Amino acid sequence: MVEAPAKVNLTLRVLGVRDDGYHDVESVVAAVALFDTLVFEPAEGVHLACQGIDVPAGEGNLVMAAARVLADACRPARGARIRLEKRIPPGRGFGGGSSDAAATLVGLNALWEGGLARQDLAGLGARVGSDVPLFLGSPIAVMRGRG
Repeated sequence: MVEAPAKVNLTLRVLGVRDDGYHDVESVVAAVALFDTLVFEPAEGVHLACQGIDVPAGEGNLVMAAARVLADACRPARGARIRLEKRIPPGRGFGGGSSDAAATLVGLNALWEGGLARQDLAGLGARVGSDVPLFLGSPIAVMRGRG
């Protein structure tokens, strides 16, 4: 089982609008004691089941995106059944989807014996979403860049 914490912005500064439609931001964020939990078991293929708060369990879920990115990187011999107990409200700025994606990278790296370091997982996580690497580091962090 891997816990995926929510985060809160302690400070947030919008520095400007980028050409790609995103903003340049600077923020101090902290993990809080509100968690989703994920359980990983060997299976054929990769399957996601969600319980709790209603979220999509299909290809649009960041958990599935993280699983695909990691599978491409480490070519596992088996798949995984992933159970997500969703407690972090989606779409409220708590980073639940990004945290779930980071937890998926950690959990599947262990299950698939990928041997990747946190720094490597953070690089893969950045391909899934801008906030994913945040959840692979310190529980308090300064974020700068695209938001």
